[in-house]
Amino acid sequence: MTSYVNPHDFPPLKNNLILRAARGERIERAPVWVMRQAGRYLPEFRAIRAEQDFFKVCRTPSLACEVTLQPIRRYTGLVDASIIFSDILVVPQAMGLVVEMIPGKGPSFPAPLKTPEDMCRLSDNVDVEKELGYVCDAITLTRKELKGEVPLIGFCGAPWTLFAYMIEGGGSKFFTACKTWLFKYPKESKDLLQRISVVCADFLVAQVKAGAQLLQVFDSWAGELSPSDYREFSLPYCQFISSTVRVKLRELNIPEVPMILFAKGANWALEELVESAGYDVLGLDWLHEPDIARKRVGSRVTLQGNMDPNVLYGGKEAIERTVKQMAEAFKCNEIFCSDQPLPFLTPTRSMASEYEEDEPPRKRAKASKTDKGHVESTNNRRLFAPFRALGFITNHVPFAMQVRSYKGATGAPRIHILSCIGKAWIEFEGERMKVLFVGPEEDFQITSMTMEGNNIWVTAGPSVICYEAGRQISRFINPFHTILSSIIAFGSQILALTDDGRRLLTWDAQSGELLSTITFDEDFTATQVIHPATLLNKVLVSSAQGSMQLWNIRTNVCIYTFSPDKLHNAHSKPTKITTLVQSNVADLVGIGFASGFVSIHDIRSDEQLLSVRMDGGAIKSIAFRTDGQEILATANSTGNIALWNLNEKGRILHIIRGAHDSSISCIQWVPGHPLLFSSGDDNSIKQWIFDGPDLPPRLLKYRSGHHSPPNLIRYYGEDGKQILTTGQDRSLRCTSVVRDSRSFELSQGPLSKKATSLSLPLASLKIPPATSISFSTARSSDWDDVLTAHADESFARTWSVTNKRLGKFSFSTAKDTAKSSQDSQLTSRGVIRAVHVTACGNFGLAASSNGIIQVWSMQSGLKRKVFELGPAPEEVDSRFRIAIGSSMKGGKGRCVTGLAVDALNKSLVVGTLDGTLNFFNFHSKLLEETFVLPTSVVALNLQRANNLLAVICDDLVLRLFDLETKRLVRELTGFKGRILDVTFSHDSRWIFTTSLDSIIRTFDIPTGQLIDAFRTSSTATSISFSPTGDFLATSHVDSAGIYLWANRAQYAEVSWRSAAEVEAEAYESTALPTVQGTREDEALDGLTALGVIESSDVFRKPPEMDGELITLTLLPRARWQTLLNLDVIMERNRPKEAAKAPEKAPFFLPSLPGESLHLDVEAKVGIEEGHTSTQKMSTRLEKNRAMETESEFQRLLRGEPHDGQYDELFKLLKILTPAA
Repeated sequence: MTSYVNPHDFPPLKNNLILRAARGERIERAPVWVMRQAGRYLPEFRAIRAEQDFFKVCRTPSLACEVTLQPIRRYTGLVDASIIFSDILVVPQAMGLVVEMIPGKGPSFPAPLKTPEDMCRLSDNVDVEKELGYVCDAITLTRKELKGEVPLIGFCGAPWTLFAYMIEGGGSKFFTACKTWLFKYPKESKDLLQRISVVCADFLVAQVKAGAQLLQVFDSWAGELSPSDYREFSLPYCQFISSTVRVKLRELNIPEVPMILFAKGANWALEELVESAGYDVLGLDWLHEPDIARKRVGSRVTLQGNMDPNVLYGGKEAIERTVKQMAEAFKCNEIFCSDQPLPFLTPTRSMASEYEEDEPPRKRAKASKTDKGHVESTNNRRLFAPFRALGFITNHVPFAMQVRSYKGATGAPRIHILSCIGKAWIEFEGERMKVLFVGPEEDFQITSMTMEGNNIWVTAGPSVICYEAGRQISRFINPFHTILSSIIAFGSQILALTDDGRRLLTWDAQSGELLSTITFDEDFTATQVIHPATLLNKVLVSSAQGSMQLWNIRTNVCIYTFSPDKLHNAHSKPTKITTLVQSNVADLVGIGFASGFVSIHDIRSDEQLLSVRMDGGAIKSIAFRTDGQEILATANSTGNIALWNLNEKGRILHIIRGAHDSSISCIQWVPGHPLLFSSGDDNSIKQWIFDGPDLPPRLLKYRSGHHSPPNLIRYYGEDGKQILTTGQDRSLRCTSVVRDSRSFELSQGPLSKKATSLSLPLASLKIPPATSISFSTARSSDWDDVLTAHADESFARTWSVTNKRLGKFSFSTAKDTAKSSQDSQLTSRGVIRAVHVTACGNFGLAASSNGIIQVWSMQSGLKRKVFELGPAPEEVDSRFRIAIGSSMKGGKGRCVTGLAVDALNKSLVVGTLDGTLNFFNFHSKLLEETFVLPTSVVALNLQRANNLLAVICDDLVLRLFDLETKRLVRELTGFKGRILDVTFSHDSRWIFTTSLDSIIRTFDIPTGQLIDAFRTSSTATSISFSPTGDFLATSHVDSAGIYLWANRAQYAEVSWRSAAEVEAEAYESTALPTVQGTREDEALDGLTALGVIESSDVFRKPPEMDGELITLTLLPRARWQTLLNLDVIMERNRPKEAAKAPEKAPFFLPSLPGESLHLDVEAKVGIEEGHTSTQKMSTRLEKNRAMETESEFQRLLRGEPHDGQYDELFKLLKILTPAA
């Protein structure tokens, strides 16, 4: 049961502005807050969500507290309230319904309430303090961590809004199901609303007992009810909540807190809400004028509202204008609030502008174009420069393919694949999937691409851009300044559709002149455009309404309209046309619909010839085979590819289930070859080959990368050429730094066959995401060398990078005698939290959340040792203690968060969640020493070269321990957010960190000083420094790539600054590296920055070159641009002193003659200086003298009598070599 927390137990409140406003007191200004100010617009929030499920964050008090505090830290002094991070749908969960948060969709109820009979699935008496106690715990913890900065708001959903979710099964546009309940089952509806109201009232009371200082009730769907229905089905239950909460608080002798009601869309009911609802504050949406609302309600309640969150997209001027208008309207007892959850794309700088109003900016302003010198000097002082991005192959934009063949060519035609990677493009050579060109990065996302001759055409934002050999040669701008979404090359003309589907624009490809503009009717939203074969000046345009139109682009006349009824199946409703392609036969086109329906249509006769249906999702791409086999390939949004035999009326031949892990964006056949290319949103391009007309396809080649952000990256090996990466896509990949084509994903077994046989998605059979990884390359050629722990699994897995596959063993922490159910086994085992592979590569260690630490042989997989953690020391803070039941002995309830073994396998270090470092003797298993820290240990990182142990702690401090002395040697501070990862430099002098404040910091270990820091545009979740010292690799919360940052200290002079200067300049955001890697110019220019060593005899390059000039421009840039600095390089490499002759030494020692080898150690070596050639002995004489010398064999043979046994002679023969 949640006990009442006395307000005196919390830190005193420093800012009570919003509480005074809610009580109707006179205030000096309007308080400011946002209803979901902890959300997706914050990079630190996205970093947590990348690792944790949404409802897991809600149910974990420490995580909910951290997320609640994030906007308070970022906008210190700018917001006047904080709202606990939770969700209104925790109430339906407490009542017994299952709620899931699906990415890209939102909340979903797998089993909503269909009929009143389903109400029996709901709990009759909900113990709120038991079912929702985690919210109360989060409130109490947050109140303490806020330290009185601002008040804390608790909340719940209004009964009608929760009622709608529980019946609709999620969000809805028309609310048909829940309104059917109201009108068909009015009595049962009111019973359900009353049950929800009781739970909500108890929930709000529990929040106040836990420490909430203000309460808000969200009636998000109030505007979906008519006035009469709102008075009957919503208002009475909001009244019940307010009155019940106040009565119960009085009964418990707890001071009442102000209550807010936000009835979105019910502005017409303001007077009624004031009279009867019983709330202190009424929230307004942005559709109501504040001054008009104030006149309607008078001074009886406080008003809250009402900024439209979309204003944040309008830039600083729009924000300032809106804020000033609201400041004039909200002059006295009102609360300034953005009254909707913030959009995902809201820039954090725009949020800061909203809060700051007319105050000067608190952070360092970004350097302007005129301040270029300042920017360059700042970059020159920084340690790292953006270098290159790895792991990007493709995205959701369909690829373009071009097949080139030349007259007289004897080989196969050359295939070129053009792929989009966001704001840039990559051109691959199709046969070996080798990168040919990488395009420059544009200001907008690329939306479509095509290839025509040697030119590449793309649309990005409002621009049409033409490239040749990777360089931009022309650019056309949409005069309407709208985004372009689709492009085709049409002879000497370029056609592009606008993203809103309203216009089709035509440019002259040479001059860039806009030739014509076609504007479509209001009931026709264009989606695709193609040129039908053999039709001159004609284009076919599809629409979102399911119809098509044939246009003459020269006369701008619509020739014919194809009705949706003729295009679609007669038995189903027309849906959006998602893909449109020309078939191998003139006048026949393939049409794909969002319903999964595929039609082959004759556009000349307006007749449907064939139709098939592909279940599972919308059709994303269609392709006709062109090598004589009448086969149609279709791909849908679930990642499946289907093959249909057109000669047999569309009979299904094969289905490639899980061809891609997500939606397929495009498929195309290679003309005249049984080869199919496919690309998907999973960041992969694949080649499928067909060995026979009826045989299923097999995967021939592919290029792929992570399709969700990596959460762990580590350099593999000592050469700095490979990086091991793991991500939420359930894959372990080895990414090559040298050449992208050498990157690969480690195999998890024959999952494709299993997925096909079970008819399951391939992704569902993969291993859960990895949470910890460790490796040693010492014995990588002999046995498995990588060990990983995975989410919610009680065993660790081995991998072999050499064999590119999953290893032989799974190391379980369960007891050998365990004979219990799966749930009890998982409870007894615990979840693996940390793994470690010793430097020798012989042992793998794994530790569980229950404190079990075990050691296995990486060679045989046999268990070797078990370490007992023991009970927690008395010095451990009581808030870190975990209750250990009587069945758990020896401290096995203590969660282990990190493991480390020194290079000589002498010491084992174990970090725990209760804030201790435990030093074990690795051989005797005895606990030698325990170091108690003031906070929890989050992770450990050991630098084996010098036995330095980095300990990431939960109090935003990085602590360094020396394993030799087992003592704390450094404490590194200054972090503004939770530390996410840490890595050492190759020479152990520097240590690099990344944290939730999006800053990557570099500390000098000997001095303990901060020497470099830079902020990235998105939070880096993991970092790793190259063993060769040249690159820092980072992975980020919103990107699937790996980013390399060049260490400028290796090729340029870097001036070190004070910690204050570093922190001040760290607020300037640094752009992430691009795939093209254009920043290499800085690396080359750095050679001249080193300067020439002063000398009286300076080598100077001659003013003119003799001989014929040659060009090196066809070679890589780094191969020839260093010639510009040849004089500097030669001067730096000049020897400082004359070369010395090596000391005289014999090439070999002379040997004595005989059958066995004997060296003449007494012979004189070399010839003394001054001896003439006549004093040297002749080689021929030496040979003659050697032949005259009697050997041991001759002596024994001569000494034996003719009738002797020759024993000594035979003994000698036995020991002689075959050559002797």
